[in-house]
Amino acid sequence: METQGSTTRRFKVWKRLLAFLTIGLMVTLLPSLTPGVWATPGQSPSRQTVPTPIPPREPPEGEPCCVRKGRPYSPNYSSHPHGVGFEAVNGRLYIGNHNTSNVSVVDIATGSLLARLPSGGRSPNGVAVNPLTNRVYVANRNSYSVGVIDTTTNALVDTITVGACPWGIAVNPYTNKIYVVNMGYWNVSVIDGYTNRVVAHPWTDFRPTMVAINPYSNKIYVADHGSWNVTVIDGATDTPIGIIWLGAGLGPYGIAVNPLTNRIYVATKDSGNVAVIDGATDTVLTYIELKKSSFMVAVNPDTNHVFVTHGLHNEVTVIDGATNAVIATIPVGAHPDDGIAVDTATDRVYVTNSGSNTVSVIQDGYAPALVATYNIN
Repeated sequence: METQGSTTRRFKVWKRLLAFLTIGLMVTLLPSLTPGVWATPGQSPSRQTVPTPIPPREPPEGEPCCVRKGRPYSPNYSSHPHGVGFEAVNGRLYIGNHNTSNVSVVDIATGSLLARLPSGGRSPNGVAVNPLTNRVYVANRNSYSVGVIDTTTNALVDTITVGACPWGIAVNPYTNKIYVVNMGYWNVSVIDGYTNRVVAHPWTDFRPTMVAINPYSNKIYVADHGSWNVTVIDGATDTPIGIIWLGAGLGPYGIAVNPLTNRIYVATKDSGNVAVIDGATDTVLTYIELKKSSFMVAVNPDTNHVFVTHGLHNEVTVIDGATNAVIATIPVGAHPDDGIAVDTATDRVYVTNSGSNTVSVIQDGYAPALVATYNIN
C-alpha cells in the first residue's frame, strides 16, 4: 500500500493550479446573467468562509433535512434506503437506511444482506467509498456527523462532526479528502482522510444538496438546489472559485462527473432537465430535456452513458454522453430518490428505491436493461 508521502508526491504535479483573483462580493441570481455564464463568487454574512469548527445548531423548523414529527424511525432494520456506495475489493454495496441509524451491506453477487452496521448517527443519507484506503463515509443527516466504516473489518471506526443536515458526500481518492455538503449551513465540510479532521468549510449557495469530484482536475462541483446554480471549489485550496448559473426554477439536485470527457451532468428536480457542463470552461453546453423530475445522476465512463433517476416516476433514463440522446428508459422500484452507484468493472449500475426498500440492478452496455432487484430488508 502506498504511504501518505508517496501518494502526495504522485499527484502533486496536477494539484498545482493557477492562483485566482481575490473573491469579491457574492452576486446571487444576477438578472444580467444568462444560463451557463461564469459568475465571480463572493460571500455574504450568512456564509461560513473561515475554516474553523462551526458549533452545531438546529436547522429552522420545516427545513427539509429535519426529521418530521411522527415520522417512523426504525433503528433495527433496513428502511428507506438512500445513498449507496460500491466497494470493489469485496464486491459489496454499502447502503444508508434513512429511517434508521444503520448501513446495509449487500453482496453484489447474490444480492444477499451480509450485515447491518451502525452509521454513526441518525438518518444516514449520502454514502461514499475510498477504494485506496478501504473506508466508507456516511453522511448522517440528522446527527450533523459522518460515520467512518472500515471495509476490511466491517466496523464503524470513527464519527466526525460536520455541519447541519449533511446531505451529499464524495471522496477524492487521490488526495484522500472527503467533501460533505451541509444543506443547513450552505457550505461544505472538507475532511482530511488521514486524520479524520475537518480542515475547511468552503461556502456554497442556497440549500446545497449533492457533490461530485473530477479527480483529474481536482475540482469539486456542488449542486445548489435553492439558488439554481452550481458552486465550483478548487480542491487544491478548498476555496470556491466560481458559480455556474443554470437558470431560474431548475432546482439542481444530483450531480456527476465523467472525468474522461470532463463533462459534468446536473439533474434538476424542478424542471426535469439535465444540464451538461464543460469542465474545461465551467460553462453550460446544453440542456437535455427529459420532462420528468430528475433526482440523481451517475456516469459510467467506460460506456459514456449517463443514468438519471426519476423519483416520482419510478424510472431511470439512460443518455448517450456522446450524442446527449436518450437511449433507454428503465422501470425500477418505488421512489429512486437519493442513491445510485456504478461498478465500472462489470458495467452494472445500482439504484436504491426508498419506497420499496429495494435495489435495482441495471446492466449497462449496448442495450442497458434491468437484470435484478435486491430486497435489502
